Amino acid sequence: MMAIMEERSCIALCQKRVCVVLDQSRVQACGRIMGFAVRGIMAPVSLALISLCFVSGCGSSTSSAGLPTTAPPPPPPPPQTVVSVTITPTFTELKRGSSGSFSAAVVNAQDTSVSWSIQEGAAGGSITSAGVYTAPDADGDYHIIATSNEDKTKSASAKITVAASVFTETGSLLTGRYNHTAILLPNGQVFIAGGEGIVNGVTGMVVSGAERFDPTDGTFHSDGTVERDGHTATLLANGDVLITGGSTDNRERPGAITATAELLKADTGLLEPTGNMLFARIDHTATLLEDGRVLIAGGFIMN
Repeated sequence: MMAIMEERSCIALCQKRVCVVLDQSRVQACGRIMGFAVRGIMAPVSLALISLCFVSGCGSSTSSAGLPTTAPPPPPPPPQTVVSVTITPTFTELKRGSSGSFSAAVVNAQDTSVSWSIQEGAAGGSITSAGVYTAPDADGDYHIIATSNEDKTKSASAKITVAASVFTETGSLLTGRYNHTAILLPNGQVFIAGGEGIVNGVTGMVVSGAERFDPTDGTFHSDGTVERDGHTATLLANGDVLITGGSTDNRERPGAITATAELLKADTGLLEPTGNMLFARIDHTATLLEDGRVLIAGGFIMN
């Protein structure tokens, strides 16, 4: 009976990979019963916890060194794919009643379509199935939501700020420049002239090209030649634009500052020379007076 109990105790302890013993002789007996070698046994103690030199269960196959071997652990289960939704852009600003387009992307789904909605309901504007949002007439912050048609629990949102006037991106100048003039024309377009920029790889050179901005499509178009820096541009009562003075070259170069002036004609849209100022000047002011004349003052003057 003792032998049977000894064997059962060894089996239970072997499954836990430890052997609790009262003396060294029982450690050896446990090893003989379970078919493994006991190594590095500590000196006898009243109660010792001995780590047994084996890898897996008792009576298992052994390696060439006489030690038990074990099967490799099973591979981890593959990660579960989760449907996710994103919206582009995630934020924008729109004027009252204007429209903007949004797009949605769905990953880890066979059906990549979405349903569009507005968190604030009809008060927050409207949105089409193609993601075209139209702002309401009331200022405020509103939110559009794109929900996956395959997994209705997955969605994304974007924020829209609606105001009477907002900054929005538009087209870019044809030529990068600074110290130029930009004058609003009677037809709603903007005439941009002169300034400094990078010319033939050199920074700070006078830019010769003029441009016209069309707000209807947000584009810039080439519009003649105004080779000046530090000049003025003044809209006259008849719709013409008076351009005066400035520098036609490096402003520190003798003769670079000019007294010449020219007109952008409202009827033809072409640039024409006009009379010269009495003094060549740069960085001056030019103010339209009530009687239609232009007061030119200040700046750096070359006698």
